[in-house]
Amino acid sequence: MDDPEDSRFTLTFDLLFKGLEVTTGGQRIHDYHGILEKMKKRDMDPEDIESYLMIFKYGMPPHGGL
Repeated sequence: MDDPEDSRFTLTFDLLFKGLEVTTGGQRIHDYHGILEKMKKRDMDPEDIESYLMIFKYGMPPHGGL
C-alpha cells in the first residue's frame, strides 16, 4: 500500500539480520477499486487473478502481512 502522505514510499518493512532478509511485511491494499486502479497503472489484467480479487470485491478488512 502506498504511503498516503508520500506516494514515493509504501507502508512496508524488511527485517534484516546480519545482511539477510528474515521476513518482510506491511499494510496491504484492501480496497477492491484501489487494487484495480493500481493494476491498470501497471498494465495488468485483473482477469489473470480474478479468484484472488474476489475476496476484496466482497469486503476485505484492512490488514498487514508478515
